[in-house]
Amino acid sequence: MPIFFRFFIISLCGILPVGAFAELCQGLVTDKSHRPRQALPKPGYLEAFTDPQFGTTIRRISDVEKTASGRAAVIKPMYSTVPAWNTDESLLIIWQRKKGHLLLDGKSYQFIKKLKIRPSDLEHVYWHATNPDVLFYPESRKQGSQLINRLTQYNVKTDRYSVIKDFTEEGIGGYKFGFGGDPMYSSWDSDYFGFSAPEKDRQYFTFRLSDQTIGGRIKVKKRAPAPAPSPNGKLFLHRGVVYDFNLNKVVHLGLNKHGEHASIGQLRNGEQKLFHVTFDRGKNDAVGSVVMHDLQTGHYKVLVGPRNGYPYPPSGTHMSALALKQPGWVAVSMVGKGKGDRLLDNELLLVNANPGEEEVCRIGHHWSMGREGPRRYWAEPHVVISPTATRVLFASDWGGGESVDTYVVELPSYNAEESS
Repeated sequence: MPIFFRFFIISLCGILPVGAFAELCQGLVTDKSHRPRQALPKPGYLEAFTDPQFGTTIRRISDVEKTASGRAAVIKPMYSTVPAWNTDESLLIIWQRKKGHLLLDGKSYQFIKKLKIRPSDLEHVYWHATNPDVLFYPESRKQGSQLINRLTQYNVKTDRYSVIKDFTEEGIGGYKFGFGGDPMYSSWDSDYFGFSAPEKDRQYFTFRLSDQTIGGRIKVKKRAPAPAPSPNGKLFLHRGVVYDFNLNKVVHLGLNKHGEHASIGQLRNGEQKLFHVTFDRGKNDAVGSVVMHDLQTGHYKVLVGPRNGYPYPPSGTHMSALALKQPGWVAVSMVGKGKGDRLLDNELLLVNANPGEEEVCRIGHHWSMGREGPRRYWAEPHVVISPTATRVLFASDWGGGESVDTYVVELPSYNAEESS
């Protein structure tokens, strides 16, 4: 069905161009039947095929074996909570073990260049939410006798760098976007960030780029993630507790384990949400592969779980709620036993969490054994959703192979000419 109308929605982050939302799941599988994965040969570089169980187009976009072998034979997304595409989807970043961050054309997937960046961690590279040429990353290292401890902005087209904030003068050293747990993206206007500084009394702090302000600071004794900003920048999540910018407590979410895999996003109505997997019920949540918590009220809802007809959450579940132009859509990858013979096992999902429109679409198998295969952690799919939610990125060892490559699910709603 063609999309006849395009309109704008007003979110707490600004005005976002959005297509007809229902189109994203049109033609996709939404049942709960077992759809056993078929054994297929690994596709060639840039070769696409149709998933025989789910009817979606899957394309291999890297060719690691041409440039590496052994432990270095891994090319994967940075992480589920970190955007891979820039805001207009014209560019794409993936990461190669032992070599670094690779820049690809966001639509043809052709290699462009290796990025000349030195982030504190491979996962801590964030595309600017509105400028398609710019990304941010923290640097924390020694250069001779000089300590480099700063937030850097980098233009991927000109290779020009600029220091956004030097944290050395603040008495903060060794900082990252995250330390322990999953790193979380910035606010969806690239103004609010959360940092950790484990080398200096394990400080965790909030930062507003527009006026160079450090908001609140927390010191903890144990390893913990950095305060994670909500898309609107008004809330920060830290160890299961929601704070404001100055780190005044707003609400305790009551999670059984605050460190489970999760991603922060928002709904079309502007509500700020945490999407996470829950294996053991806590005070204010329930078991599910995708559980949604409201960051303002603490109220939760199970989107994919036993209470609505899905099995107990498979192992290796990750999710990505970074559809900046389609708020409320979440991509999910699950490994499980890796056989792909039962519901959710070895599957990829696209979930619509918007009120009154909740839907779970099954968009493919990923053919990866994850931690059960020879590449273990590096073979976890680490699904990443595109800004328009029309494509999904993932890694796979293709049935337990010795190498890991990156693949893209191109959904029926994807149109290369309209994706930006």
